[in-house]
Amino acid sequence: MQTKRYLDSQYRLKQSFRKLLITTDYNQIDITMIAEAAGMSRKNFYFHFKSKEDLYNSMMDEKLAALEKKMRPYKAWDSVVTLCRFLYNDREFYRAAISISTLNEIAEMLREPVEEIFIYEISGQCLMLTSDMVAFAIWRWIKSSSSEGPLQFLMALKKNLIELSRISLRRFTPK
Repeated sequence: MQTKRYLDSQYRLKQSFRKLLITTDYNQIDITMIAEAAGMSRKNFYFHFKSKEDLYNSMMDEKLAALEKKMRPYKAWDSVVTLCRFLYNDREFYRAAISISTLNEIAEMLREPVEEIFIYEISGQCLMLTSDMVAFAIWRWIKSSSSEGPLQFLMALKKNLIELSRISLRRFTPK
């Protein structure tokens, strides 16, 4: 059973790492920096996490669980709005996370919730393609330094998806 003290220590380590990620290149951050920023020793860090990567993965798992919980009660597009607001509210962290993760890792992280959003409305290759397009668009939006808010971004995305559909219908519908 995890005690309040144990959970508090983990929280402090995660918050310290989060702050460091925003201001310092991931590759320059080491265990000592994280522990010192949290007011702890390296030994205490290793009591909670195996490595910097383990800490990062733990944080991402927590964030994904929180996101899934928020998205469950919504319909498809409302869930995309929820996803974008969630990412936007901590965009400095996600911008840093994107810079240390490979495109595949981030795409996978975004693809799963996006697929969950559309799974009851489309299937097969169309689901995969739509999920990839929306996930990549969200990835680019978070990665950019644009001040565009979630609703502005989503209105532009929706407009572009509709235009893409129109063009596809014109070009690929048999005559």
